Amino acid sequence: MNRWFTCCGLFVAFTLTAGLALAQGPAVSAPNGKIEAIGGSLDGDSTKALAGSLSVPLGDLVGVQIDGAYGELDNDDKLIGIGLHLFVRDPSQYLLGLNVMHVELEDTEMRRYALEGEYYMGPFSLTALLGQQEGDVDDAGFASLDLRWYPLDDLMLEVGGGIADSDKMLHLGAEYQALAGLSVFADLATGDDDYDHVLVGARYYFGTQKPLIRRHREDDPANNLVTKLLLGLDNSPAASRPALPPEDPYDN
Repeated sequence: MNRWFTCCGLFVAFTLTAGLALAQGPAVSAPNGKIEAIGGSLDGDSTKALAGSLSVPLGDLVGVQIDGAYGELDNDDKLIGIGLHLFVRDPSQYLLGLNVMHVELEDTEMRRYALEGEYYMGPFSLTALLGQQEGDVDDAGFASLDLRWYPLDDLMLEVGGGIADSDKMLHLGAEYQALAGLSVFADLATGDDDYDHVLVGARYYFGTQKPLIRRHREDDPANNLVTKLLLGLDNSPAASRPALPPEDPYDN
């Protein structure tokens, strides 16, 4: 694990250095934030959550974002998460950075360390996460890859998938900015072990008013505590919850 962290640290340093050399900036157009409310069904259980993010520029080429989330699964299991992004970005071309997350689901804790990237191609964006998870779960790698299409400046359609350990998931998503700063979104997914979710929500953006495509490329990166943790991979049994101990055959 120490070797992995060393390699990851060197790669992040190289990535950020290379990104700084190429970036035209600004990584974050101005201090901004967002809050989001989510509800729906996850593996047949009712799910609701609140999440928020705050992004600020560090100079012209580097940005930092803090994420938070709180959720309830089946009106019983509590989920609490915090996250941090450190990134460089050229809003006309790409984002490169590091995303660190810590999540607690009842008595289960998980930490994730990931490289994140975005590449912008006209009305299309390619987004990716690649990293490692540890804690009260199996230490394992995870990854996700999503393609976003903006047929309208205020409408995003998304298709993608991910893997954590050996569990895979595919999803479809959409977000529409209906009013200035206010958007609605939905996410549908299916995965291994009969996993599925149907989730909808509303998101409000604080800061300068602009089209949705520019918000996604000029302001705050996605809050992955919601899009990658609460919305699927880490709620599949093998990816996020510790295995139950074997039953004692002599226990009556």
